Amino acid sequence: MFTFKNYTIADWLSFYRIAAVPILLVLLWFREREIFTWFLLISYSTDAIDGYLARKLKISSERGAQFDSIGDQLTFILSLIGLCVFEKAFIKEKLLLIAIAFVPYIVQMLIAFKSTAKLQLFTPIWQKYQPLHKPFSSYRHFFSILYISCSMSYWL
Repeated sequence: MFTFKNYTIADWLSFYRIAAVPILLVLLWFREREIFTWFLLISYSTDAIDGYLARKLKISSERGAQFDSIGDQLTFILSLIGLCVFEKAFIKEKLLLIAIAFVPYIVQMLIAFKSTAKLQLFTPIWQKYQPLHKPFSSYRHFFSILYISCSMSYWL
């Protein structure tokens, strides 16, 4: 049975990222670049906050890790779609560099898929123990920062 007591604050932050997906899709559909970027920034902020809270408050759980992973993947996919929708010229101009940066991520996912015969939903162990001073070391953060940087340069 669903009760609020069964979920932690970290779970609710992950729920936000999952619930924000339809809103982000609508914003993409209507080409609302600025609002889309703010929602995406909030989603990535909740990603950083929920992991920190889960570790600090010792409320980590397998269910929470699943919610977090699903929210991460959906947000990552939407940031890539946002790049394609709002930054077509940039993508065309820098396609080779983006491919070079993105290929290792794809290779990692394919290796995980081949070894487990299913898509990797959980955060890899090595990512769970990264120091907090290295928040942008994963590929999904690279593309998120790339999108937000392109959006900020658009407004300036």
